[in-house]
Amino acid sequence: MNLKRRLGYAMLLAALAASLTACMGTGGGADEQEQPPAASEEAGGAERPAGDDAGQPTAEETEQPSEEAEQPKEAPAEQPAGEPANAADLPQTAELEISVEGEAANVPASLTTSEQGYAFYLMDGFEFAMEEPGKDLIFHADFPEYYARVEMLPADVDVESIKTSSTERLKAVGDVVEMTGDEVHSSVRGREAFFLHASTSELSQNIVLLKGNGTYFLVTLNFPNGEAAEGVTPRFYPMLNSLVAVR
Repeated sequence: MNLKRRLGYAMLLAALAASLTACMGTGGGADEQEQPPAASEEAGGAERPAGDDAGQPTAEETEQPSEEAEQPKEAPAEQPAGEPANAADLPQTAELEISVEGEAANVPASLTTSEQGYAFYLMDGFEFAMEEPGKDLIFHADFPEYYARVEMLPADVDVESIKTSSTERLKAVGDVVEMTGDEVHSSVRGREAFFLHASTSELSQNIVLLKGNGTYFLVTLNFPNGEAAEGVTPRFYPMLNSLVAVR
């Protein structure tokens, strides 16, 4: 009887031991599944190692912008509107582009100054002289009947009044037409406050008011309708376009 009881106790202890072992195995697996992923894996990148370099910026973070990026190139200085040029700063010579019979050419020209307070480039083959105080003449050396009379006017001049008086002057030649847009010679197009024209079979005259840097230039152009007209008259406009007030 004692032997049977001991065998029963032994079998009961073995069953209890097996049960405990199974429970412990199951609990260990659950603990492994509950471990959170490493911080570096969750962020999708490698974690910066600790140590002397910890917290130091990377090479990309410390890279400085280039000197060119830090100091952008300055745009060339432009002469402010209304500010006269300094004649001493202007080149002594230039080449002015002309178009004669559909062909473009560059013609040498020399810096020329007027007592009125302006400068311009005078082409070879032309002359410049004061006609009277406040009026100058630019004329062809071989054909002096082709000329431009230049008057320098202040910036606050009454443009409409000048236009009216110029129209009256041109009526002595013929019917007066105001040229606009593509009708204006390309060399001065965009600078004109107005461009008036009158002509006969023998003569063409234009009166043009050009805007300057802080001033106006009133120009009377006298062009006889002769053989020299085609070669001479186109040369006046590039010279007039170079008119600039100086100090």
